Amino acid sequence: MVIYQNKIESTFVAVDGAVHRIIDALKDKCGLDNKTVLFKISFMLREMLNNAVEHGNEFDKNKMVSCEVDCSQKGLSFVISDEGEGIDFTCNPFHIADDKLLRERNRGYMTIQEMAFGVMIEGNKVTVTLELDQEAERWKSM
Repeated sequence: MVIYQNKIESTFVAVDGAVHRIIDALKDKCGLDNKTVLFKISFMLREMLNNAVEHGNEFDKNKMVSCEVDCSQKGLSFVISDEGEGIDFTCNPFHIADDKLLRERNRGYMTIQEMAFGVMIEGNKVTVTLELDQEAERWKSM
């Protein structure tokens, strides 16, 4: 079931508001209450939405970022798209040279994957998934 669908202005302030609304929707409509999982989702959303604002729309306030969040028994799906040209797959966006691993920037997609999210990129659209049953098991064992 779609629990959030909106167009977001290309500003970090608008992203912050959208993240808060999405987290509230996950709590209210999906019954998600695990603070660790909600933190991970918040981190992922900020990273993906900020990338769309900065790299996709290049902070152009005339361009919008679309975001749709779906909640099902299997898990969560986040579809984020911008009005930019998309990612060029002639270079591997997930490969980071060893000398750049400690940089503060350009590590977003890799970090999101390390946090157990699935990431699929198609041009200017990113779909991020999280299987809630696997996530629940991960935190039970800790």
